[in-house]
Order: sequence, then structure tokens, then C-alpha cells
Amino acid sequence: MKRKYTALTAVLAATTVLMAGTWFLSARQSGTDTVETVLAASVSGNVTGISYNTAEEQLRFVLREEQWFWEDDSEFPLSQGYAQTMTSLLQNVTATELVTENCPDFTEYGLEKPKKTITAETDEGETVTLYLGDQNTHTKDYYMRIGDENALYTVDSTFYDSFNHDLYSMAAYEEWPAASAESVTSMQLESADASFLISRREETTSEDDSSVTEIYTYTDADESFDTEDITAASLLNDASSVSFTGLAAFRPDASAVASYGLETPSATLTVTYLTASGAEETCTLQIGTKSESGDYPVRIENSNCVYWMDGDLVDEFLTFSSDLLLVY
Repeated sequence: MKRKYTALTAVLAATTVLMAGTWFLSARQSGTDTVETVLAASVSGNVTGISYNTAEEQLRFVLREEQWFWEDDSEFPLSQGYAQTMTSLLQNVTATELVTENCPDFTEYGLEKPKKTITAETDEGETVTLYLGDQNTHTKDYYMRIGDENALYTVDSTFYDSFNHDLYSMAAYEEWPAASAESVTSMQLESADASFLISRREETTSEDDSSVTEIYTYTDADESFDTEDITAASLLNDASSVSFTGLAAFRPDASAVASYGLETPSATLTVTYLTASGAEETCTLQIGTKSESGDYPVRIENSNCVYWMDGDLVDEFLTFSSDLLLVY
């Protein structure tokens, strides 16, 4: 009877270990892991330099007067949030696990030729280099080595992804000056196929001036007429809502400009608007050749950036016709 009890206990113990292991793996995969993290490295000074590689490029950023810059060109419009996130992660490097304090062979973990090398420098002269290797197929964490230390750690995929942005994805886009629909007084589209102007004015429709109606005037080479059609209002609203889906090029050379169809733009959109002080100003968007993906390369006049703009919105301007407007 005693031997049966011992065997049963062993089976139960093995089952418990297996269930615990299964729960641990499931928890890691579902993001509910409650295992305490490990402080793998920290710096006492303030991080002032960050460098890392992606599959296509090597990037380095520097901190000057509390603002981060791309070292190769300080005029690149870097969105500060990316560098600030990286700074926070490098100030105190937190690992999800200390796998071993003395790894006998880093090649087994993809660290002989790391996928990613990250270096942080501080204002106190400290330098910390992190190497990221293979991804664990079960936990989705990445293996990490710090400098020439023998310890092997893992870090989560969020850490890896924070140092995997390409330069253009971290760009801060220019703001379209005509920031509100209420400020726009007119828009003019010029292209090889069609050119037209829509302007807006307010008229009182009662003797005591209590009722105001917005009147839109459509003008092209063949006709000019007034309308109250909401379609005109919608188009002016879209002209104030110009936004970009991505950065296509920063400081493009002449050949790059030509490749986007912007050497001689296929169309231009000029918007007249009122500033906060009531002054009237204009801004012009140059529109290039439609890409295979359906988006258009565009550039604000005199800008050193070419952006991508949603094709549906651009086509709304390019295909607009007076036939869409009702004449009252």
C-alpha cells in the first residue's frame, strides 16, 4: 500500500509540474505573465546619445538643449516621442528574465551575429551596448547580451520594436496652415485636365441681419455661378483637412523630385484662409504622380519634404466637376 501511495504521489507531482509549466507558457504567450522582471543594466547619467540598426540602416540620435536630433541632419523633423521612449528604456534596462548568469555559447541564441545592436551614451561618459539575438518561439521575447558580459537575458518584443523604427517612420509631419474649415475662404485647383475656383462668402437673409447664409461661387474657364450646395462646403472642408499618411522623402534631390512627378506637378491645390489675426494668406499643395498603391506624393510649396497623401482624398479634388453642384 505504501508503494502505491508513493507512485501516485509521483504521478501527481509530475502532473502538477506539467500543468504549472503549461500555465506559465500560456501566460507568457497571452501577455498575463506575472513573473517579476529583472534590472539588467542602468546608467546614472542622462542618456544623450542613442544608436541602433534596422535591417536597412544605422541610426544615431543626439540630445542637444533638451531636444533630440538625427545626427546626420539636425533639420530632419524628428518626432520627439520616439527618442524619449528609447531614453526611458535605456535609463534602466529591464529584462523579462535572467536566463543564466554564465552562458556557455551565445551562438545558440543568435548573439554571435546579433540582429540588433543598441548603444546608449550618457552625459557622464557612460556607454552601454546591448545585443539582441533570436526571438524565443514560445514567449516571443528576444535574447539579450549586455556588452561582453556572460549573462544571458530576455527582453520583450515591445523593447525590440522600440528600436526597430526606420528614420522616416519617426518623422513629425508639417501642419497644413489652413487648419480649420471656418478659416478657408477659397480653394483653387489647377491641373492639365481641369481648373476651377470655389470661394465662400456670407450674406444676410433677413432685414435685422439675424440670419446668415453661406454662398459659394464656382468659377472655371467656361462658367461662373453661385450655389448653396453643401457639396461645395464639403470640398472646402476637405481643403482645410489636408493630412499625410507617410514621409516619402526628406531633402529629395532633383532626380527624386522628378520621380515623384513633382518637378512639374500634375496638379496644384491653393487654399486661401484667414489667420487668427484676420489676415488673409495662401498655402499651396503640389500633387505628383499617383503611385501603384493609390496614394499620391505631395509637397507643400517650398518644403524640403515629400509626403504621401491618401489617394481617395486627392481624387476628390482632381475629379471634381461643376455637375456635382446644384444651382439655386
